[in-house]
Amino acid sequence: RLTLVNDFQQSLSNSEFFLLWQPQYDTQTSKIIGAEVLSRWQHEQYGLISPELFIPLLEQSNRICDLSHWVIDEVLQQLPSLHDHHPGIEVSINLSPRDLIGNDLIDFLDEKLKSHAQLTPFITFEITETLLIDDYSQVLVNIEQLQARGFKISIDDFGSGYTSFTYLQKLPANELKIDKIYTDSYLENSSNAILESMIFMAKRLDMRVVVEGIEHQHQVDLFK
Repeated sequence: RLTLVNDFQQSLSNSEFFLLWQPQYDTQTSKIIGAEVLSRWQHEQYGLISPELFIPLLEQSNRICDLSHWVIDEVLQQLPSLHDHHPGIEVSINLSPRDLIGNDLIDFLDEKLKSHAQLTPFITFEITETLLIDDYSQVLVNIEQLQARGFKISIDDFGSGYTSFTYLQKLPANELKIDKIYTDSYLENSSNAILESMIFMAKRLDMRVVVEGIEHQHQVDLFK
């Protein structure tokens, strides 16, 4: 673990990190309309490192913001060519709680937008409820700053924690992302009832709904 933390900056410079693009489909048209980018680390010595290992390490060592900046930069570089094949496709990027405390992220984006301002309508930043733990007032200011620049905000893993409804009440989000735990258990009566309530609520709040973990046609049919 110590080696990974110490190697991080050099690995980032050596292109040992890469992105996976997880597609998001429109159930009405069956077309790809978006993608979530997921970072992976192909370490020179240890091989492929699981994000379940390296993300917490980077969080604890205050290096996670450097990874977030790298991901954003990669998306901005690759999105124009992606639009050549999928016009108008949107990309979702996960943010760490640390990204939204302080001004570093906004300053970084302002610099990037000097040459990529036309891409902001196609980028969504995903946040999780752990953001409420630290400095909520600062987080809210930064979220509003992101939206003022044209970015969208998604509430990730909705329903997986205990403060989800507080989110809906206080955060000006554009998208609701339903956690995979409900997708996996959708045949259970209680899960089905909760899913229907979530989707109804999101529609009333004029939020787009994304459902994680769809793997079978009968799941597609249900959510459609």
